[in-house]
Amino acid sequence: MLSGVVSRWFMRRWSESRGDQFSSWGFATYYFEVDLDGWPTRQIEVYDKGAILRYGPDHPEDEFGQLGRARSDEVEDWSPWVTTAKDFEKVWSTDRKRPQRGMTERNLDATAVDERTRSEWGR
Repeated sequence: MLSGVVSRWFMRRWSESRGDQFSSWGFATYYFEVDLDGWPTRQIEVYDKGAILRYGPDHPEDEFGQLGRARSDEVEDWSPWVTTAKDFEKVWSTDRKRPQRGMTERNLDATAVDERTRSEWGR
């Protein structure tokens, strides 16, 4: 959690395709940390085939996606998907395969988290 900011956390499963060249990653479980106004401050996407994407203030977007740009309560009530800070932080700090630049669905499974990626995420 960011210092001085009061947050809420959500976990939601999406059983829909990404609809892009990375659809073979499978469906995903999304984790969101949002501020009191409902704006995402950190986000994690955990895909069935092992890829994990993390976005936050220091890394808001890359070639695979971006930090959500809509308030969590803008379209629907998110209360059914509330989770805890502890659960969010556990996933945030988990070492999982993070796609690299130039990654395709064919070589995702062979990619491991390297030291540059770990330092990029502050691990």
